[in-house]
Amino acid sequence: MKLEFRSLPPGEMERDPTQRDQFNNDDVELVEALVRESIQNSLDASTGGTVEVRFKFSVMEGESATRAYEFLDTNELDKHLTLCGLSPISETRSVSILVIEDFGTTGLKGSWNSWDQGPFCDFWRRMGKSHKGGKSLGRWGLGKLVFSSSSSARTLVGLTIRDNDTSPLLMGQVVLKHHELADGTRIDSHGFYCDLDDGGMQLPSRDASRIAAFNDIFGLSRVKEPGLSVVIPFLRSDVDSNSALRAVVTNYFVPILFGRLVVQVDGARISAKNYGEVALSVADNDERLTATINFIDEINRIYRIAATPPLELPAGWARSQGDLIPDVDAVRTLFQGGQVCAFRAPLKLLRKDGTPVASHVDVYLKKADVDVDAMFVRRSIVLSAEKRYFRGKKTACAILAEDDGVAEFLADAENPAHTGCSASAERVVARWRAPRERLKEIRDLAQRLYSLLSVDVETIDKDALFDFFSVPGEDGARGGGAGGERVDRPVMPKVSPTPTHYKVQSTDRGFAVVGDVSAPPGLVVQVSVAYDLVRGDPFVKHHPSDFDLRVGGILVESDSADFTPKTAFTGIITSKGGAFRVEFSGFDMNRDIAVLAEVKS
Repeated sequence: MKLEFRSLPPGEMERDPTQRDQFNNDDVELVEALVRESIQNSLDASTGGTVEVRFKFSVMEGESATRAYEFLDTNELDKHLTLCGLSPISETRSVSILVIEDFGTTGLKGSWNSWDQGPFCDFWRRMGKSHKGGKSLGRWGLGKLVFSSSSSARTLVGLTIRDNDTSPLLMGQVVLKHHELADGTRIDSHGFYCDLDDGGMQLPSRDASRIAAFNDIFGLSRVKEPGLSVVIPFLRSDVDSNSALRAVVTNYFVPILFGRLVVQVDGARISAKNYGEVALSVADNDERLTATINFIDEINRIYRIAATPPLELPAGWARSQGDLIPDVDAVRTLFQGGQVCAFRAPLKLLRKDGTPVASHVDVYLKKADVDVDAMFVRRSIVLSAEKRYFRGKKTACAILAEDDGVAEFLADAENPAHTGCSASAERVVARWRAPRERLKEIRDLAQRLYSLLSVDVETIDKDALFDFFSVPGEDGARGGGAGGERVDRPVMPKVSPTPTHYKVQSTDRGFAVVGDVSAPPGLVVQVSVAYDLVRGDPFVKHHPSDFDLRVGGILVESDSADFTPKTAFTGIITSKGGAFRVEFSGFDMNRDIAVLAEVKS
């Protein structure tokens, strides 16, 4: 078994892997993405019991490093790294290694010497395509990129034993970009540590002596247990054990506490029995993380007492403008007193073929001493980017989508890194009806509940200032006006209105601000928009969870004018001169829209 790179035929298109930034960005750091991908793959391959995932960090030096260099064929590897503009690794005096192993799993099943739709081919031979479905945690087939991205040499080697085949399979991969040799030969982006069959197909090694050497060099724990062991050599410096342990604590508390998962990071072993203890040690006086961990512990206690949260919302909660919470005053008292308020919201999803899917999500809210990030959990994955849809002040919030129906729906809407959802994702549009409406209902639910619990009921008392702004009448009763001479109403002169040069028009999808031909260049119109209310000022009471002009939820199309959002509900239109049109769409058309447009100097 050696490192093999395939030369490309003259007519074959180049397809560089360009999705690495999906796994190292503002929403998710590389080490967190690595932990998430490793654990979710293991949970998807569970045999039905508790899954254990082990992360072991080490540094190899001296003779052990030399053996690793020889196994990894670093002379050949360096040649390709250099051609791709990466630093060679054979000059490194030590080798940083991460070994990730899972137990209680099936291993990479499927054909290893031909093409099929099994996990072995999905992991080693496909990019951007997966055959996972239903309630599986992974879908895109891109997550495995995080393994090679964690190596400065873009390298990983894996050993799998399948539960239906006791023969170990050893294979490796180097994921670079397309490059050329000195003679002009075009080289594929993916190289393999493999054996080649007569047709040039990359095959895993089944040689017992080579597999034994691999286990010995890299210190694997696996003996004959089914599962997958992945070795990432030349580990990047920003992937370390402390960060990995923190990622486990904050991302996988649900399967750990529910007994589905045990994780070991070097010497720390995290299970349902000691989750709180280990998690608080990781927090290390971080007030936000400590508050989150304590909140998780309370959720766990509630779940242990009763798997169903105590407060169930009515079936029509999604479109209700009134009694979202039965006996809201009592629940508000509990919330204001610092108690955890737990809700179950029934959902009715509809597949594209018209099949209804009854499901639900659970929401937990609790006042906190500090601002903490909301946790949006789809089965065992925390969708970290979804936290932006909850803006409760000093409130801990968790939305748990554990039920199979909603878990499948959200999985179809997720991005490749499993950090957030999109209602326009190809899978969710192809498989579900009205995905945008259903996703918005789920996203907005926690904010709606928080709005009901966090403020007192506002009422209008017309007599509140009666004693201050009234005088006695002749009979001594309050409310009479002061006496005096009759005063005739003055004649007001007619004032010609200042031309506005624009008007607001209703459209099928929202509204439009339309300027006439007399609109001067640089005319500035401030637009405010909010959902109208029966009582109160809709602009004062507008909340970004309804919509936020700054984040793109509302589509703004402009012609001969520019639009600049300023707040969640206001923006500035600047005319380029003459007739213009700025159209706003994407609102909930089941609600009335209040619009205020006024010229600003």
